Amino acid sequence: MMSSIMGKEKTEIVVIGGGVAGIAAAVQLAQSGRAVTVLESRKMLGGRAYSFYDETTQQWVDNCQHILMGCCQELRKLYRMIGVEDKIRWYNQYPFFLPNGKICELKARDSLPAPFVLLPSILKFDYLTWKERIIFIQGISEIMTTDETLAEGLDKLIFLDWLKSHGQTERIIRIFWEPIIVSALNESLDRVSTVYVFRLFKTAFMGRPDDSSMGIPSVPLKEIYHDSVFRFAKRYPLPISLDSYLENIEFENNRIQAVTLRNGIRLETEQVILALPYQQVIKYLPDVDFNSKLMQLGESAIVGIHLWFDQEFMKEEYLSVPEGFCQWIFNKNKNFLNPSQRLFNLSVVISAAQDLLNQSQEEILKQVIQDLNRIFPESQKAKLVHWRILKEHKATFSIQPGIDHHRPLNQTPYRNLWVAGDYTKTGWPSTMESAALSGFSAAQQILQRY
Repeated sequence: MMSSIMGKEKTEIVVIGGGVAGIAAAVQLAQSGRAVTVLESRKMLGGRAYSFYDETTQQWVDNCQHILMGCCQELRKLYRMIGVEDKIRWYNQYPFFLPNGKICELKARDSLPAPFVLLPSILKFDYLTWKERIIFIQGISEIMTTDETLAEGLDKLIFLDWLKSHGQTERIIRIFWEPIIVSALNESLDRVSTVYVFRLFKTAFMGRPDDSSMGIPSVPLKEIYHDSVFRFAKRYPLPISLDSYLENIEFENNRIQAVTLRNGIRLETEQVILALPYQQVIKYLPDVDFNSKLMQLGESAIVGIHLWFDQEFMKEEYLSVPEGFCQWIFNKNKNFLNPSQRLFNLSVVISAAQDLLNQSQEEILKQVIQDLNRIFPESQKAKLVHWRILKEHKATFSIQPGIDHHRPLNQTPYRNLWVAGDYTKTGWPSTMESAALSGFSAAQQILQRY
């Protein structure tokens, strides 16, 4: 389904890019009564949060498992606006499969005030000695009680160095810090910025009781970001044109006059929101200083592995695997409202996966199966019927020390051009929350101008 702009020569506002940031901006503007048109180069909205149709299983499959936390207020606001908030299932426990073969849970207690929501489950985490549990609690307490805006040098400090300087042992780091931070920030501990770890813990555990809960979509991302937005577009209306690849932006007197698409359509416009990945933004903007900052943003990869077996062997809905090859495992037969009735479907997520990019899919699959056999011995009896592996080379920008100096504001050097995306200076890492926040911010600044 697609709204056409054929024959249209002028529009008030153009949003270029139909990812989370572009969707948030367009929805906000349309709901405020502005005439806005969305241009998306792909055949589906959602950007890096997308689904594809798998012919073998006849299912819509997400590129990799996407989750959110209760503290993602802007993303949840977007979900309410497009009518999909009820498509998220919420959980307040984080199960860990430990090297001794046991499953222990970090569970947030809503009955306790922040930041003590995890304290009871940490104290019960008997895989660690009492001394190690106290050391871990001391590390979290240090984070919670430190004002990162006043602490000198946190933005330039690698988090692994901070952990070691604060007495966190190798075992605590491997069991707790690594699975939490790597999955949340998509960067390894020896590369990630300390200030962003502090922000993560403070945002999740210093606010409302449910801020630390985890949300898992109960439907494919296609229904979250594509189908629902088109239903929204019919009500307002909001013209959306898919297969519309931006060819050129015309600048004159420090402002945009028009945008030209690859199919030859030229649209004159008053305001433009460029909601593309920063690697593409550089191609269209002639401002050298603006682009030079974007070029300093690094990239971090995620690998998503989809497996279909002939029989079930995992009872949990999801599982974190410290010290395993499979960092997180999601049971799609339990996650989805309408799961596969014929096969048992798992989704495995490996974050900060740069080391896997040069490995073949067969090599990755072999390591995944070996890990599953270790975690679930009964999986050795199951037959792997089908599998897909997706390598997202540019899944996120890299949250390295000093990154905030390179993240731009929504406003560009051009009077009527704005950028929106998770990479802008939102204070959040590279997440769907950051993208939604950036899109809403760009839209609000345009509305203030009117």
